[in-house]
Amino acid sequence: MRAAVVGRLKEAAVLLAIAGQSATADQFNAAAAFLLAHLPKKKDAAWLESRVTESPPGSVGHQAWLLAKEALDGKTGVIISTLRKELPQPVVQLLRIRGMGPRQIHTAWKQLGVTSLERLVDRLHDGSLVTNGVLDPLTAENMKRTAVEFQSCTRFILRPDLEAAVASIASRLLVVKGAEMVEVVGEPARGVPGVPPIKLLVGTHHRTLATNQLLEFMGGETPETNHPGAPTTLNLLVRGIPMEVSFCEPGQFAIRSYRESSTPDHWLALLDALNNVGYSVRDDRLCNDKGDAKPLELSRPQDIFAVAGLQFIDSERRGDPLMVPRATQGVLPPLIRLEDIQGDLHTHTDCSDGDASPAQMIAAASTLGYSYLAITDHSHSTWTAGGLAPENVSEYVSAIRRLSLGQSALQVLVGVEVDILSDGSLDLPDSALSQFDIVIASIHSDFHLPTETLLRRLDLALSNPLVNALAHPTGRLLHRRSGLPIPQRALVEIARRHGVWIELNSNPERLDLDASGVATCASLGVPVMISSDAHNTDDLRQIRWGVQEARVAGLEPHQVVNTWPLHKLRKALVSRRHPLSGHHQND
Repeated sequence: MRAAVVGRLKEAAVLLAIAGQSATADQFNAAAAFLLAHLPKKKDAAWLESRVTESPPGSVGHQAWLLAKEALDGKTGVIISTLRKELPQPVVQLLRIRGMGPRQIHTAWKQLGVTSLERLVDRLHDGSLVTNGVLDPLTAENMKRTAVEFQSCTRFILRPDLEAAVASIASRLLVVKGAEMVEVVGEPARGVPGVPPIKLLVGTHHRTLATNQLLEFMGGETPETNHPGAPTTLNLLVRGIPMEVSFCEPGQFAIRSYRESSTPDHWLALLDALNNVGYSVRDDRLCNDKGDAKPLELSRPQDIFAVAGLQFIDSERRGDPLMVPRATQGVLPPLIRLEDIQGDLHTHTDCSDGDASPAQMIAAASTLGYSYLAITDHSHSTWTAGGLAPENVSEYVSAIRRLSLGQSALQVLVGVEVDILSDGSLDLPDSALSQFDIVIASIHSDFHLPTETLLRRLDLALSNPLVNALAHPTGRLLHRRSGLPIPQRALVEIARRHGVWIELNSNPERLDLDASGVATCASLGVPVMISSDAHNTDDLRQIRWGVQEARVAGLEPHQVVNTWPLHKLRKALVSRRHPLSGHHQND
């Protein structure tokens, strides 16, 4: 309840600052800070009512306390409702771009006519945001990238949504004999974020029947006759996702799905490799040119490589033609798989903002066959999370360790996700952090600082030898906000300099770092930690989305710390705190 009240006051402060009422916004922020420190955690309407009564009617303080009381009663509040109506929504939504704080938005809006994301991009490129003092040059330069990335990512179909839409079509087609072959093709098949329309390929001998099933499923009209001229492509809207469904004969499915999921250069390289071993492709079928040239019966892309005696090329690698000669030589290293994950190192419980108890999270992790699980609840500055204060750390650590005593197959690590404060210091003192097995640092506030300040902030935080990993490094949310206005390479280089791991957060709305950033980690030798960031037992399974992103980046199992056996993981955690121990994290 306290988080909801404080959140309403902070929202009002942001909207007031965008409206140009900075002094009033400061007082609302002060009220939020006071409530965070003093409002009882349990619902206490009388406590707030007394504040409303004691403040002079019409004063800013009175408005703030009244809003807090309304929030406690589950109401939006008059002042917020009024500001939401008065402020143009495209202007307010500029908050989604990291580096654009409410005061910057007000200036850009009123002085430079920035009324939308598109206008912001225009002003970034003409330099007026810098010349008018709205942004510093480095932040503006990096914001060019983050703003364009955000424009792009708002069109992405989130992977769980795409998977659900495809599953609904596939389940419908199962009633059609010979239509079990259903795959996403195109860029999403390679792990590239999906942009509508999503292309789906169906292999079936009964195209008209399959077409009828899908049209009936979508509420459309079915063809009147069962003739060979039934549509070869359907355009459907499935769970709100535009999809282009194409049909082919089952014997063509293996070749066509591979071809349509490859870049042209990769596909031509594969054709050359097949020709070199005596095979050719005709009418989307594989033929043995040394035999009777009769098309071979194949059902999956893997069959192409098995028949031709080549190493299989995973779908994530089909954008690179250089993968083909390596496959021909049999020297492609294996990509990471979900079954390589030995444990999860970033999870939350109801000791902060999770929904499950530590015991429930431990039990759920055991069912996944993990060797270890780290419980890493928030520190106390993440006010929405009700996190750990320094005086509570010893009790918390002892409680989790007692739970771990009954575990045999699963080893429980006690950790914390500690906030990186605006000056680069950490939210808990070293005396508290040293009690944990693993310390993950992350930014949850003050996102709108200049780029140079953010880089110094990260550099100072990661220099602390008690910090093991940096969580959700850019802070992006795919449909809701851009990442921090800092270059990913600079972020990775800071981590490398201090020997800190970087997280690939598997929340499908984050996938942070993204594949390009993860590939940078690999090239610079920075180990990656793929984590679920689970807040309930079901969330533990979302780690598979992070594994998929890691595969797109080309990661091998040894480059991911939570594929390591427990003894190697513990050794790495300890050596971070004792650099002179001689351990090297790539051992």
